[in-house]
Amino acid sequence: MQFLDNVFDKKFSDEVAHELKDIAWKPGNVANRVSWPYGYRGSHLLLGANFFRIIDSNKIIYNQDIELSFKLIDAFNVIADSFNRNISLREISANLQFKEMNGSLHTDGNQNQFAYIYMLANDYLPSDVGGEFYNDTIKESVPFVHGRLIEIQANDLHCGKAFNVSRLGRYSIKFLGEIVNG
Repeated sequence: MQFLDNVFDKKFSDEVAHELKDIAWKPGNVANRVSWPYGYRGSHLLLGANFFRIIDSNKIIYNQDIELSFKLIDAFNVIADSFNRNISLREISANLQFKEMNGSLHTDGNQNQFAYIYMLANDYLPSDVGGEFYNDTIKESVPFVHGRLIEIQANDLHCGKAFNVSRLGRYSIKFLGEIVNG
C-alpha cells in the first residue's frame, strides 16, 4: 500500500467533490456480495454511484453525469502515471459515508488488479475528523486527507471509516485497474 498527496490541484479535488454532491446517491452498493447473478445480497448497503465499467470489452457509462464520468476517466491516466503503473481501467465507482456509516472489510478485485482510492470531503474539515482508510491485509491505516490517493492490491482486505462529525460527507472514489501484460 502506498499513498500520494497533491497529485491533483486542490481546486480540482474541490470541483470533483462539489460535482459529487449532485449525484443521485442510492443505497445500492452491496458490500460483500454473496448472491448470484445480480449480487443483491451481502453484509450491508452503502450509498454508492457507478461511473464506468468494462464488461466483455464494452465500455458502459452507468451514471447520468457523463461529464464527470469522463473527467474521472481522464484522472485515472494521471493516477496510473503517478504510481508508475502500466494498467488498464476496468471500473470507477464511488461511496458516500456519513457519521456511523463505517464500511466493512472487503476486497475490490484480484491479485492482477490495483485499486486506487481518491479521498474527498463535501465541506471544510475540522481537525481530527476520522475517516481513515484501513488495510487489514497489512494492518495499516492511512489518515483521511482531502485529495489523497491510496494504491492497494485489489485483493487486499480493507475498509473506509466514516467521519466522527455529523453532516460531513466522506466521498471515496475507487478506480480499479488491471495490469497490462507486455
